[in-house]
Amino acid sequence: MNRILFTLLISAFLLPLGCNGQKRPDGMPKLMPCAITIQQDGAPVSDATILLTAKNGDCPWVVSGTTDTTGTAKIQTHSLYNGAPAGVFTVTVEKTESTAEKSDVEKLTKPYEVYSLVAKEYTDKTTSPLELTIEKKAVTQTFDLGPACRILLMKINPNEF
Repeated sequence: MNRILFTLLISAFLLPLGCNGQKRPDGMPKLMPCAITIQQDGAPVSDATILLTAKNGDCPWVVSGTTDTTGTAKIQTHSLYNGAPAGVFTVTVEKTESTAEKSDVEKLTKPYEVYSLVAKEYTDKTTSPLELTIEKKAVTQTFDLGPACRILLMKINPNEF
């Protein structure tokens, strides 16, 4: 009997914390499972950052994810809670690469360049044509961003500082 009571007490304490051990913030709505796949010309885009911004502007929660090697991101809210709240969202995608070796950036000794690997229109919430509606059910969506690209964002020369 004591073992059953102990198990019930522990369960009652841990249940509100969820699977990741974090108590959800007050006012956070129910989150729907959401997976987004990003492609360029049908090929998966890995290590891209996806951000969902509510079209009506009334979502105070950060809703985002990072794509894996298959181009798929499991969307989270505040990087802790699996899923996304219901709503209509503009989807933006960012992926960059640098010509610098990690040691060069840390030492700030050699010039390097930073490139966007996603067309500019998809990186800005005011220009992205990507839209996602999340209702009271799981969502799986694939977006193809067209041809692969490499756009120079900036040149960094540490010797000029």
